[in-house]
Amino acid sequence: MHRIIYFSSATHFFNLEELDSLLLKSRMKNAANGITGLLIYIDGDFIQILEGEKEKVQNLFNLIKLDKKHSTVISVFDQQVPGRMFENWAMGFSQQTIQSLRKNNSFSTLNLDELKESKGNNVTIFLETFIKSHRIV
Repeated sequence: MHRIIYFSSATHFFNLEELDSLLLKSRMKNAANGITGLLIYIDGDFIQILEGEKEKVQNLFNLIKLDKKHSTVISVFDQQVPGRMFENWAMGFSQQTIQSLRKNNSFSTLNLDELKESKGNNVTIFLETFIKSHRIV
């Protein structure tokens, strides 16, 4: 199992209709290719996790890097992993604002610039905290 986590900036602020369209296309393509993951949209920035067979995930990521909807694609994690974090999600989604994240105690000291520059475990910890804080029990 392979996982890629990346950050990027949207070339414009996406409205709900654009996000819905992006998600619909992504979910269909991902399901057909056995790719699961999560897309987070925060004030014009994307955080995305892709997981699946290495070749398929890397091919998708290469297409994403060429996509004109966003720029400054920064890969922060690109490794083999023991299993999926998002086994049942063709593409989970959360839309947030920096203000809403900072109101959440888990993110009160969030520094996205520092996070974008980090490699490895900090990214995984951030994403796991984000997912757990928004999971419906």
